[in-house]
Amino acid sequence: MKIGDKVIVTNPLYAKIVNGAVGTIVAEHIPNSQWAMLHGVQMWAVEFDNPELNYRFLEEDLTVVESEVTE
Repeated sequence: MKIGDKVIVTNPLYAKIVNGAVGTIVAEHIPNSQWAMLHGVQMWAVEFDNPELNYRFLEEDLTVVESEVTE
């Protein structure tokens, strides 16, 4: 995953909230807990058309539906 990828939320708890909306990864979120940094937890800030849904998600909670092409 990288900035610009279109993603859907696959974690069942969050998927109910976003209701299948497709979001765009806008930034990598670096957790400020020492445990998360030492265990390589990858998080992404995702923006949706509805700003109320914008949030930071674990990489394992997301699935890429369209990848940004870079040349």
